[in-house]
Amino acid sequence: DHQILLAAVLNHPSILDDRAEVFGTLHFSDAALDKLRQEILLLYAAAPDLESDALKRQLRDRGYSDALGAILAADVYVHAGFARSEAEALAAREGFDQVVYRLHEPERRARRGGSPRPPGPAL
Repeated sequence: DHQILLAAVLNHPSILDDRAEVFGTLHFSDAALDKLRQEILLLYAAAPDLESDALKRQLRDRGYSDALGAILAADVYVHAGFARSEAEALAAREGFDQVVYRLHEPERRARRGGSPRPPGPAL
């Protein structure tokens, strides 16, 4: 899921226009991916209008070529077509939101006492 979020942001940096705070609060268990996430946020803060190609170029210049190659690989898009560069911006935003929601599901489940659904009336 973390690679999918990174691919979506790399291909659609405008996602960060109203989701930078959410992206900034995420923690990626893979240290290399988390470092890349932080670098993207730094570049975005310095130049919020940065387009995808320029963002990728700056990241490559900063030594992230291998990481970009892995994140932008075809297998990442198999279940995340919304993250592709040719996807519509709205689809990319909605897909991003769905992945973030899915990442937070364990926290929501823990707050509900581990049940997969919110408690409700017994049927």
